[in-house]
Amino acid sequence: MEAAKAAAAQLAAQRPPPDPTLAERIEKTAFGVAKNGPQFEAMLVAKQQGNPQFEFLKFGGSANGYYRHILNCMANGGWTLEQVRTVRDMRGSLPA
Repeated sequence: MEAAKAAAAQLAAQRPPPDPTLAERIEKTAFGVAKNGPQFEAMLVAKQQGNPQFEFLKFGGSANGYYRHILNCMANGGWTLEQVRTVRDMRGSLPA
């Protein structure tokens, strides 16, 4: 039962945030990090420290699970920004 709860929590963390502007920002940021590497992410974290619009960059921050999921899909799965948006739009039509 605990494994099922953990799996459900992980899936929920991978859902896009309800705010489409935030989802778009996360996806564009993940695209940039996938393209430019971890140094780019470190620069963003330092530059955007304290900016609530980039709270998703912090581990445990709001929407960090979605950001990490999208970053992984792009960096390791070869997904494009267009593919991510298509999946997000499809997932948005599914029940929570």
